Amino acid sequence: MIKRILPKFSGVFYLSFLCFLAFTLITLSACDLAKNQIKPDRGANLEMQDFRDGLAPRLPEVNKDASYNSSSIPALQPYMAQGTQNMKSMPLVSLSVNQTIPLRDVLFELAKQADYDLELDPLIRGSIIFTARNRPFDQVIERISNAAGLRYSFNDDVLRVELDTPYNKAYKIDYLSYIRTNKGSVRNDIAVVSGDGADTGSSFEAISESEADFWGELDNALTQLLDAERGSLKTKKDPRIVATEQNPDVQAVAPVSEDGSVLVQAPQAVLRVESLPVDGEDSGSSNSKEEKIKQGFSINKHAGLISVYASERSHKEVAEYLEIVRRSSTAQVLIEAKILEVSLNDEYVTGIDWASTGLFSGELITNFFNDGSLLGTITPDIFPIPTGTVISGNTNFAVGYNGNDIHALIEAISGFGSVRALASPRMTVLNNQSAVLNVATNQVYFEVDIDSTTDDGVTQVDVDSDIRNVPVGVLINVLPSIDLKRRTISMAIRPTVTSIDEQISDPAVAFVVANTPAAAGIISNIPQLNVQEIDSVVQLKSGQAIVMGGLLQDRVAVNEEGVPVLSEIPVFGALFRDHSDLLIKTELVIFLKATILDSPEESIHNTDRDLYRKFSSDRRPFKL
Repeated sequence: MIKRILPKFSGVFYLSFLCFLAFTLITLSACDLAKNQIKPDRGANLEMQDFRDGLAPRLPEVNKDASYNSSSIPALQPYMAQGTQNMKSMPLVSLSVNQTIPLRDVLFELAKQADYDLELDPLIRGSIIFTARNRPFDQVIERISNAAGLRYSFNDDVLRVELDTPYNKAYKIDYLSYIRTNKGSVRNDIAVVSGDGADTGSSFEAISESEADFWGELDNALTQLLDAERGSLKTKKDPRIVATEQNPDVQAVAPVSEDGSVLVQAPQAVLRVESLPVDGEDSGSSNSKEEKIKQGFSINKHAGLISVYASERSHKEVAEYLEIVRRSSTAQVLIEAKILEVSLNDEYVTGIDWASTGLFSGELITNFFNDGSLLGTITPDIFPIPTGTVISGNTNFAVGYNGNDIHALIEAISGFGSVRALASPRMTVLNNQSAVLNVATNQVYFEVDIDSTTDDGVTQVDVDSDIRNVPVGVLINVLPSIDLKRRTISMAIRPTVTSIDEQISDPAVAFVVANTPAAAGIISNIPQLNVQEIDSVVQLKSGQAIVMGGLLQDRVAVNEEGVPVLSEIPVFGALFRDHSDLLIKTELVIFLKATILDSPEESIHNTDRDLYRKFSSDRRPFKL
């Protein structure tokens, strides 16, 4: 009996074990499938908490290890620059000459005094008045060359001096070959009644226009530099040496030789050096060749090359000017903006109390406006919003903040109500180049034109519609101007926030449709926009933040609840329904921070790199 029961018991046990194993596998698979389905990003295996952690505010980075890394310390460099080890020290020379000594003789004497070999251009003419006492030889040569319109070069122990005649040299400038024009205007026209003797209301319009024509302005600047006349301190000719007889009216007694013959005696002469050169025809004049050759330049915009044909002195001025232009035109500024909407609590219906935030410390800027014009400013700081600021919207107040801690200020204003972020852009902009950020939806509507004609009792309707659109969202226009020396930024800013309150039917279309049965069903609704914008010019230091606020708005939310059917009974239906009108007062707050970038890498923070690596899912990632 026992032998027969055991095999049956074993078979049932194995069967139960297999069922249990299958049930476990199915349950685990279902759990994994359900867990995978609820993940927001299944491809990257990221859950909602991963996104919360990635977008959470970062704490300031603290260097816990204060010890220096020896690998980051650059190697020591030789004190003397390469290529100058074989040059001997410049000797000290002294010189005092006037216009009686030719310039060639001066250079020859200096080279001899300094023990240098000399290569001298034979076309050098004229003389100068010059003194030097115990000065280095190269400095004396440089001074003489600048005064006399010469150029020189040292090659080991050989000095070469020649006329500063024009020669070609190419300069490289990387800049786009285009012209950019920006136009903008803000207009307020308050005129309900118009006509002869009935004009009322007021109007105001601010128009701004800018044009960026880099190559055109560079062409004008180079033309002015190369066409300028540059004189020299040397004379045009060599001093003239004339031999004159001494006492020509006195006859000398001729000596007699031993044999009685009369000896011929040369007259006594004196060498007279004229201190001032005499003007006249002299083909060897040092300026005769320079006056026949005109300096010039040519620009290749597509290659970014400037070919300049000019003297060495002009080349130095051109190179210095192009370097200044390059630094200014390639300077960049990082602009960070935050546009917030604060739903104010009941006790703050008059707006945010900026003084109670405790963050300004004497840096509060208060501006009062009337019809868009700045009336007055109360500011203890040195960066007020300048006169001419234009405010558009239902407000007459704006506030500026010159602090640097934006996150602390956002935390402070959150105590006045719930804060909602409308946009938080970051833009890198070139100096004097406008940037436009458009985070909006183009709301489409149609302008309908209906033309109805009746001929022999037959009505013909012609309908013509033009598509129109209005942006609904956030628009930011910025034009920065960077002062690299003072580390300040002047900006023309124009943030705009638009929304649609309602749509209004075109009465002209409604009238035509009502009187034309063939046009029944045609509707033309025009959106009614709510616009909140600020057009201003501000100045701030690099890394500082400003805040503009005071754009208040009232919103009415109607909520009605009731018992079905009973709430619709006339008169008595009000007993079965609840009607509430909720007034919401909001204030628009705009933060703006600008930072001058000394290098493009500064626009990328370590937080940006972490977010990119974790959430980009890029198979070929950039090297940030």
